[in-house]
Amino acid sequence: MKTFFKFFLIISCLIFIYLNLRGNQDIIVNIFNFGLIKIFKIILLCVLSILIYSKLILLTTRYLGNLKILDSKWNLIYFNSQFLNSIPFFGILYRAKQLKNLNLGYEKFFAIYLLITWFYLFLTLLFISFEILIFMPDYKFLNTNLYYLTFTCGIFVITLPLIFIKLFYFMSKKYLINKNYLSKVKILLSIFDFTKYKAKFLRQFIFFFIFLHIFEFLIFFELISGLKLDISLYKSYLIFIGTSLIDSINILPQNILISDIGYGFVTKYLENDFQLGVMSKLYMRFVIFTSSILIAIVYSIYANTFQKKLWKLQI
Repeated sequence: MKTFFKFFLIISCLIFIYLNLRGNQDIIVNIFNFGLIKIFKIILLCVLSILIYSKLILLTTRYLGNLKILDSKWNLIYFNSQFLNSIPFFGILYRAKQLKNLNLGYEKFFAIYLLITWFYLFLTLLFISFEILIFMPDYKFLNTNLYYLTFTCGIFVITLPLIFIKLFYFMSKKYLINKNYLSKVKILLSIFDFTKYKAKFLRQFIFFFIFLHIFEFLIFFELISGLKLDISLYKSYLIFIGTSLIDSINILPQNILISDIGYGFVTKYLENDFQLGVMSKLYMRFVIFTSSILIAIVYSIYANTFQKKLWKLQI
């Protein structure tokens, strides 16, 4: 039943996208008019983003999962998993299996994965709220200042796991729960208690996030300005805010089609152009996929060549 629902949802999304795209050929033509320099610039920014995000995940996994792994080994696993992400869920399952061989259990792996998503969403909302306060303090959405909306959502996101942890401990004391099960759940929940994180880890996480946030906007601006030449930086940023929040909510694997339509609604609201959002997301998927393949191939060649040279030197 669940598979049928997902299949029905995908077909419905495809029909919806087709009906909204068939009347507008301008954006599709613009894709083929992208200059090589602009394409190279976008791919380069994507490559840098993937490299930084790889470091952020490694930092978090080492800190919270006590993972003992060489940088070179991690890079090979992560870059290969990025390439395998072309098949929904295959990349993250590959990464989980490889790290399982290094004594990182599946439960802790997926707990850390959820934590990164949760903390990243919180930082996104927090930074966006400050940026809005500085650059567009009077902008309103649904008759409410957008700064207050994003800041309030950020506070809600960061406190929600703490509320759940307190509630779980209260319920576990009130009702008898299997001790083995309880101990495992407590270990996993402790990962989400950010009040126990060391300041050094938080500084490094935020440092990587800031660079990723900047690169994500630059990628998006280069892309959307190529699809629509007359779009302003102001409108681009507002669209970027909406699309960033949409990408953080996953319904289908890779959020395929759901985020594409969500992008369309954002650009429809801000720019009266549904096609712009859909095409920007489709092109974004293509660029990220191309960048992932490029990194996986280049690093695999580098790793194999370096290891062979090292082996010869040892002989």
